[in-house]
Amino acid sequence: MLRQVEWRKLLLGASAIAAAIVALTLYHYHPVTLHNAGFSGEMAYKHVLAQCSIGPRVPGSREHEKCIKYIVEVLEQYGYVVRFQNGSHVDIRGNRVPIVNIEAVTGQLGGKILILGAHYDTRPRADYDPDPSKRNHPILGANDGASGVAVLLELARALRGYDLAIELRIVFFDAEDWGEPGVLRDYFLGSKLYASSLSEEELERTIGMILVDMVGDCNLTVYMEGLSVEAAPRLVDLIWQIAQELGYSSYFKPVVGYTVYDDHWPFIRRGIKAVDIIDFKYPYWHTTQDTPDKVCPESLEVIGRVLLETVLNISKIYG
Repeated sequence: MLRQVEWRKLLLGASAIAAAIVALTLYHYHPVTLHNAGFSGEMAYKHVLAQCSIGPRVPGSREHEKCIKYIVEVLEQYGYVVRFQNGSHVDIRGNRVPIVNIEAVTGQLGGKILILGAHYDTRPRADYDPDPSKRNHPILGANDGASGVAVLLELARALRGYDLAIELRIVFFDAEDWGEPGVLRDYFLGSKLYASSLSEEELERTIGMILVDMVGDCNLTVYMEGLSVEAAPRLVDLIWQIAQELGYSSYFKPVVGYTVYDDHWPFIRRGIKAVDIIDFKYPYWHTTQDTPDKVCPESLEVIGRVLLETVLNISKIYG
């Protein structure tokens, strides 16, 4: 008998084993070109600190609004035009949850679409805190929230000056972590809204989606994620190949380590090849101990460099 665990990031052993058979070999579908592009882990870490200084960023809160303002100001400082997508969701308890997705687009508009995503909201309750008295407290989300946003913000800076041959959409998803354990319908609300809004024409142009979540752990170890391997084996392979070429094999393990329902899932359901880059073996997940001291610039730089080189190589493939 399997013990029920949280649906949002659910470890499905059987599925993971099946997917591992597919993922054990790096196929190297495309020759990789390294560009030595400048991604700064220190700059990314400053974005982690800035978000955490605001406090927990729970949807509908004043701190959440401040986080939106911060993300927008950084993107506009880098020369991006920012677009918003607004919606709402009524959860299982009857609460109306406001949703604000943030998007910046660069590259060849009208070309093949690559979506990069991270969630910027933080969880309203620390379900797994070792102190039961703190389990109704909101989490600070240094790793689970701020780290992915930080990587995308620094990536936006690093990509300036590159003439991409694809339409690159950098999207900050809202309300990913709202739901209660076991209530799948109340999770990843922003990515559901975004994925469901894509037209048939956009779906036809979309070549992939890459999510970064929980990527700042000082003991960074990223395994292949089961749903990603099943939905987008070639994209997974390209990412892990690039990590290998960059000398990051000790961080990126070429085997399925977990299967996770996350912000990539709504895209997979629409037929998009989506990959979740996530270090799910993080001991402070959904606790009040998910604080900036658990995040390291070096880890952010590893993820950021891999993601940046992936974008540039995909642009080359479709250029």
